[in-house]
Amino acid sequence: MPNVAWAALAAGRRVTIVFDGSAVTSVARGYGWRGWFGIDSTAMERAGLLERERRSLEVPEDYGAYLRFIKQKGAEIYYNTTMALPYQIDPEQIDDALEPLELQALLKVLTADADYLVY
Repeated sequence: MPNVAWAALAAGRRVTIVFDGSAVTSVARGYGWRGWFGIDSTAMERAGLLERERRSLEVPEDYGAYLRFIKQKGAEIYYNTTMALPYQIDPEQIDDALEPLELQALLKVLTADADYLVY
């Protein structure tokens, strides 16, 4: 997903990324893949990029840093606050690169006249 977002930004397109559903756990500290709990990183930060991909794109070493990288390039990155509730994720646990998105604002994002890609 970050590669497509970066390519869209380079082409002058507006990019909005929303972590929704169970994906909110991938951007929350202490949650994520393989059932790890109580850790101080996000699953995105623990997911390293392949060395060949990282070097060819000249990007950071993990997907958490990559999210911050594309945010600096102009991407808007959000998480659905309602989906954080079932997982008991406090806003402080969410990666600082993401902004909270309440239901009414989420509805506006999802119903905007735009191109959508879902991963």
